[in-house]
Amino acid sequence: MCVASEPEKYVTWGDAGVIYPPSKLMPHGLWVTGDVINDPKQGLLFRADKPVEANTTGSLVYLAIPEDLAKTFAPMCYRAAERHMKLRLHGTFLPHSAPKDPNRPSVNFVIWGIHMPEEPDELPPDKKTHFGPHDAIPGYTIIPKKP
Repeated sequence: MCVASEPEKYVTWGDAGVIYPPSKLMPHGLWVTGDVINDPKQGLLFRADKPVEANTTGSLVYLAIPEDLAKTFAPMCYRAAERHMKLRLHGTFLPHSAPKDPNRPSVNFVIWGIHMPEEPDELPPDKKTHFGPHDAIPGYTIIPKKP
C-alpha cells in the first residue's frame, strides 16, 4: 500500500478581508475532524485535529458559515458544541481580517460540508442531503451578519 504523507499543519489559503465566491474556495477545500466550541464572547470556534499554518492559536480557529447555510449548519454546529461531539467539516482555511492578537485565532475555517467522523467523506449523490438559503433547522434563531 502506498500513501502520501500528510502535512503537519493545515494550509491557509487566500487573503484576509477578501470575500471569495464559492468557485474560488471549493478547489481549496479539505475535510478536517475536530471539535466545535461555542464561546460566549467569540462565537463558534473549531479546534482542528492538528495545527493550522500561520494561525496564532495553533489548531483553534474561527468557524465561518456562509450566509446561505447559516440557518442549517449553525444549528448543527451549536448542537455539536452543546453535546461535545466531534464533527468532520469540509471547507477552506482563510486568514482572519482583524489585527493579529496572540490570544485569538488569526484564521477562519469557512465550511460548506458537515458529517460525523465515522461517515465517509464522499457519498453517492442519492445519499447526500443538500441545504440552501431557504432551509432552516428549528430551535435556534440565526441572524446572518451582512459583510
